[in-house]
Amino acid sequence: MYVHFGGATMLEISGQNDIDIIILTDPREYDTYEPVISKVYGQPKKRSTSSITWNFYQESFEVDLHLSNVESVNVQEQIKVFTLMAQNEDFKNEYNRIKLPYGKIDYKEYMRKKYAFFNKILGLN
Repeated sequence: MYVHFGGATMLEISGQNDIDIIILTDPREYDTYEPVISKVYGQPKKRSTSSITWNFYQESFEVDLHLSNVESVNVQEQIKVFTLMAQNEDFKNEYNRIKLPYGKIDYKEYMRKKYAFFNKILGLN
């Protein structure tokens, strides 16, 4: 098991002022961790075969906490993207420019630009 702190708050860029945390583990261990997390943060908001999600407020910050499959390709790509941005100011600044018009442009257009950028820095396009 390991914990990843990601998202805009970690990068110190524009965002929803929320905290994104992913706990990566083998899904066979979900039954071990879920009761402990639920005791502190309440019942999960969403559950699938690959993850369990809690959403709560801690000291006026919205927190998204995910218990996720350590072998999930999507989660590993997400962590890689945020690691690359944390290590490269140009990537971080470009992502921030994509995020800044959020709310002023169509959500679908924002998501298209966001994932095109993610694919670019992952070398997938």
